[in-house]
Amino acid sequence: MYWEVWQQSWDRQQELYMPDREERFRVMWHDIAADPVLADEYAASRAIFDARTPGVPQPLTWHLDRLAEAGFTESGTAWRSITDAVVVAIR
Repeated sequence: MYWEVWQQSWDRQQELYMPDREERFRVMWHDIAADPVLADEYAASRAIFDARTPGVPQPLTWHLDRLAEAGFTESGTAWRSITDAVVVAIR
């Protein structure tokens, strides 16, 4: 698939830009999970994203539904191309 080729290219580029980025992100998320101010939000996001299949893009409706479940009263698409979208939400 095209997106897999793109992802591999992106990973190679980022590894040159930020060596050990996976470890840096692992440490960052560990610290966020341990922060009393952020821990509940982190757990809520994990409950949503851990239930999906990694590497499989989710449709726009999936994102809008998750925002509604998280308590956002308004959400919609601010911009969209064939493969990407920017979603805006208001609580």
